[in-house]
Amino acid sequence: MSNAVHASEPSAPAPMTVPEFLDWAREDGGRWELDGGYPVEMQSERAGHNRAKRRCANALEHAVGKAGLPCEVFADGMDVVLDGSVYVPDTMLRCGDPVDDDTTRLSDPMIVVEVLSPSNTLIEMTTKIDGYFSLPSVAWVLLVNTKARTVHSYSRGDGALLMRRHEEGDTLALDPPGVEVAVADMLPLPP
Repeated sequence: MSNAVHASEPSAPAPMTVPEFLDWAREDGGRWELDGGYPVEMQSERAGHNRAKRRCANALEHAVGKAGLPCEVFADGMDVVLDGSVYVPDTMLRCGDPVDDDTTRLSDPMIVVEVLSPSNTLIEMTTKIDGYFSLPSVAWVLLVNTKARTVHSYSRGDGALLMRRHEEGDTLALDPPGVEVAVADMLPLPP
């Protein structure tokens, strides 16, 4: 995401509220997120990114089935609405009663997965991680790096976020909700 509109630009519009953004984005029809009140156009997706998203969703879905948990996995397209921001994670896991078929946004994901792309910046990802953890339901944020073939996991610690780096041969123990996922299963197959 790199086409952000910033207030420091002379012709920049005033920040949008979440409801204004949702109405505007629905009319525009493009792929947008709202970051701190400003719309950000999402870049065209590359094949490797799409493969990783699909593999992340499949790996989490398999883990949920194996554990027999009442959880659902959602791939790209569902919004997460935060205070002043709307993000579209690559994959999410949510536990509890199933949501209605017409649901377009989740307010209570437990695991959020973002697959890094060349346009991602450290500031952007830090802002997103902090935003996701503003939701009480979020226990894990996973950043999948397809180039380095690693996953960085973020979880809640004693008053701070804990970050760990996981290599391709590692297995993630994600509790809650109580699933295990092999890092290799979240990465696109090597060429």
